[in-house]
Amino acid sequence: TPRLFARWKIRLDPMFPRLAAFLKDPRRILDIGCGYAIPSVWLLELFPAATVCGFDPDKERVRVARSALGSRGDVRTGRAPDLADLPEGTDTALILDVIHMLDDAALRETLRILHEKLIPGGRLVIRATIPVAYHTPWMRRLEEFRLRRHRLPPHYRTREALETMIRTAGFQIETVEPAAPGSEESWFDAVRRPSERTEP
Repeated sequence: TPRLFARWKIRLDPMFPRLAAFLKDPRRILDIGCGYAIPSVWLLELFPAATVCGFDPDKERVRVARSALGSRGDVRTGRAPDLADLPEGTDTALILDVIHMLDDAALRETLRILHEKLIPGGRLVIRATIPVAYHTPWMRRLEEFRLRRHRLPPHYRTREALETMIRTAGFQIETVEPAAPGSEESWFDAVRRPSERTEP
């Protein structure tokens, strides 16, 4: 199942042509909510000097991710925002398609900790669902069904609300763009400012 999932995700998800363009020769990557670590494994092929530390609450996905990353990765079981034990001095942090599982307090704490883990100028890349008002795409319906099975309510945010949270955590946003034409997913590409966190 993980092999089939990885094959179709890489073929169909528009993430992969764009994700690498946000990164600037990464060496130490944090992947929050890494799942099977498909984006991380793909990035390791593109950036041979990089290593990954992944983090995910699903023990089976962690097992598969560890196997896939091999000696170039470390994957830990846990749920954001309990990230204090993750390594510091990181230059890149990824949060791909998971922040809708975090309420506002948990997301703020996650962003605060990532700000501490990243070096000045370190890059934060988020892909998030920004719902449109006029319809609910089948992908979001499927995700909401999956969350209901785990008794987790979705926490969607507007672009403006998410931008405010990212800036408040101490990041400077460089790019916000849709993941694909007509998609509800958007990219948020930001860097850690050298100064301490400030209010926007």
